[in-house]
Amino acid sequence: TQKQFKILKNTAKLRLPESKDIEFKIQTRKKKKEREMSFYPSPQEREGET
Repeated sequence: TQKQFKILKNTAKLRLPESKDIEFKIQTRKKKKEREMSFYPSPQEREGET
């Protein structure tokens, strides 16, 4: 079982960067969308500002 655990640990390590990269891509995409939305505020948001 100790050997299996080591193998599991290694595969988890290998998998981690990939999922982190996907997570990062999703985050940047969200931020980009939010930035675009802030560039073009909706009428409701404009009314709230004035």
